[in-house]
Amino acid sequence: MQIAKAKLATRFLYDINFCYHVDRAYAQRLRREFIAELSDARPAFIVDVLGSSRHRWPKSSNTNREFPN
Repeated sequence: MQIAKAKLATRFLYDINFCYHVDRAYAQRLRREFIAELSDARPAFIVDVLGSSRHRWPKSSNTNREFPN
């Protein structure tokens, strides 16, 4: 992305912010802001890193890796 001088579509660098405490208003607001910024920017590319073992997902009722938007 740096070589191509591509600009980030949103201010969010990671999706981890959207997966914790999903029932809280703050997390829901972050999700809405992300989708709004992404819709406005209409990026040419979305980078999805699969199989990353860096994130440790706690087993909690407030954690949800699903983000259907």
